[in-house]
Amino acid sequence: KPTARGPPEPEPRRNGRDVSLLRKRNARVFRRCMRFSSALSVKRNELKHTDDIGLRPAS
Repeated sequence: KPTARGPPEPEPRRNGRDVSLLRKRNARVFRRCMRFSSALSVKRNELKHTDDIGLRPAS
């Protein structure tokens, strides 16, 4: 009897080369995302710091 969520997802069948390529691409995307988020947090900290001092941010 199917549940309310629908039929279960089939397991993806991959050989080792596809998995390694996918993992490499995911690592590259994840690294870019982490670098972008860290730059955002640095920018936010700078803006918060200038707000605490009482100056308006230059941007």
